[in-house]
Amino acid sequence: MTLEDRHQSADYLEALYELLEEGFPPVQAELSRWMGLSRPTVSEHVKRLVADGLLRQDGRELRFTATGQRMAITLVRRHRLAEHLLIDVIGLPWHEAHAEAERWEKVISGAVEDRLVAILGDPGACPHGNPIPGSANEVDVTGLVALKDVEPGSTVVLRRLT
Repeated sequence: MTLEDRHQSADYLEALYELLEEGFPPVQAELSRWMGLSRPTVSEHVKRLVADGLLRQDGRELRFTATGQRMAITLVRRHRLAEHLLIDVIGLPWHEAHAEAERWEKVISGAVEDRLVAILGDPGACPHGNPIPGSANEVDVTGLVALKDVEPGSTVVLRRLT
């Protein structure tokens, strides 16, 4: 497997994790929409992830294997920690952090992850308000209302961007 293939696989695992986190059905059509890729492209890569033992298909639904889930959680965790580092420590503008963290998540080692947790104080959520898996400082995201469901003219506090 090439480095590019590994990075693509990582992107698929992270996207599926986020789909599940947001309550969308874990099916290829939804994954295709989420990632902005054609259905045939997604279908082909999902076959590779199944063959690599990272996903399995139960009918139309995609499920993580234990290995795939561990990888997805690690990627999401490192991504969200990287966003904090990039914004809070390095001073990267908030709107640029996500794209940069996409690159960093794939190269952060376990030792660096541990240092990030120590330096950042084990944040419970990324700067966008998304929970960081494995944090001792859990963030409650239940009861949040989507901005599209708020009456025009209402005053709101933005707590999470997805």
